[in-house]
Amino acid sequence: MRSLVIALLLLVACASTSERPLTTEEICEHERTGELAWTQINPDYPREAYAAKVTGWVLMEGSVGPDGDVVDPRVIDSEPAGVFDKNALAAFDLWRYCPTSGEGQPRIVKTKLVFDLPR
Repeated sequence: MRSLVIALLLLVACASTSERPLTTEEICEHERTGELAWTQINPDYPREAYAAKVTGWVLMEGSVGPDGDVVDPRVIDSEPAGVFDKNALAAFDLWRYCPTSGEGQPRIVKTKLVFDLPR
């Protein structure tokens, strides 16, 4: 019973000290300094690669549109070639960045998705 009470007290203490969500301005400022996506969707692991215990990575790039969407995502390189490309592109296409400043220059973003099996 005592350990249950202690666990409940710790749970309440942790919940009450949680940080507030970041504002859009804070997220965008952080992104400008580190080029992090506001929303990142993890790719699905291809079943065949998972069953064969294949690991790898995909390096991609795309432009950030005026609304923050990734425009024209494409694979730059991958290892092993072609195994994870489709799943990585499908996920990257759903990422969102802070909207472009409207200066007319598209912002190019690059990201590397690593496909690794759980240990």
